[in-house]
Amino acid sequence: MFNKPMSHPPFSAESFSGPKDSERGAVALITVIVLMAAGLVIVTGMNLLSFSESSTTVLHVRSNRAFYGDDACVEEALYRLYRSSAYTGGTLAIGPVNCTVTVTDPFPSDNPDVRTIAAVATEGPITRRLNATAQLGSVTLSGRNITTLTLTAWQESTQ
Repeated sequence: MFNKPMSHPPFSAESFSGPKDSERGAVALITVIVLMAAGLVIVTGMNLLSFSESSTTVLHVRSNRAFYGDDACVEEALYRLYRSSAYTGGTLAIGPVNCTVTVTDPFPSDNPDVRTIAAVATEGPITRRLNATAQLGSVTLSGRNITTLTLTAWQESTQ
């Protein structure tokens, strides 16, 4: 089985004309350039995606800060209104958030104890708005007159 004579002569170095060294070098150079271009496209795409995600994250964090700053401004307005029914609002700074609060009496003749609170908070380019309605009142407990404040509405505004 292994002792059969070969039906064709073996290749000799003279009969085989393979690629020359310069051709092999050109193929290797083109392969390297194509692989580098593909790698550059992938890395550039990843960098753009990373930058986009980073920008989105920063805006999300600022939006949350503005929302919670706005929430804190309304809470502060409720506290100040509880302490003095004459409170009409003002400007507050809570960390990086600036907030403007306006307290009004929407029904001065019908129900003078109702107050609306409008708060606008900004943190960088982000602006958030909250509107709340509160009812002032009082109860007598053990002969003492105690001021009450009841929150009747709370809504985030889009305008």
